[in-house]
Amino acid sequence: MKFTALEAAYMAGLFDRGGGVFIYSQPSRTPGASPIYKLEIVINLKARAPLDEFQTKLGAGKVQTTTNSFRWKLYNRDAWDFLLEIDEYVRVRTKELDAARIYFRYYTRVRGRQSSLTQSELNGRERARMMLSRRTRNEIRPDPS
Repeated sequence: MKFTALEAAYMAGLFDRGGGVFIYSQPSRTPGASPIYKLEIVINLKARAPLDEFQTKLGAGKVQTTTNSFRWKLYNRDAWDFLLEIDEYVRVRTKELDAARIYFRYYTRVRGRQSSLTQSELNGRERARMMLSRRTRNEIRPDPS
């Protein structure tokens, strides 16, 4: 465990308030190959210091500057490791965590041009992506209050 319980709870609160889980799909450049899927975790904050601190502690991700805030992005395995750290403390975005769990159930590292995903892996990844699609996004997001 890279975070203390207090740090994990703090990060879970930041994730619940200003974070999100996204799964992207894009066609492969290799003809006949499986599409490429990417899991992304994003946390937005007005202050950069907490994001830099946790990026250093986890040793992953990238902090970006936006117009009026800062954004920490994590991808695939790093995103999953982060979610495992904060899992027990997340209270609002539990359905997004469920989608990430489905995605990682079918997550495999495919190497080489000869490798491809099985139909079960493709179906699982697509199911997780659809859980987070725009059509179901309103069911996942917490009520603004």
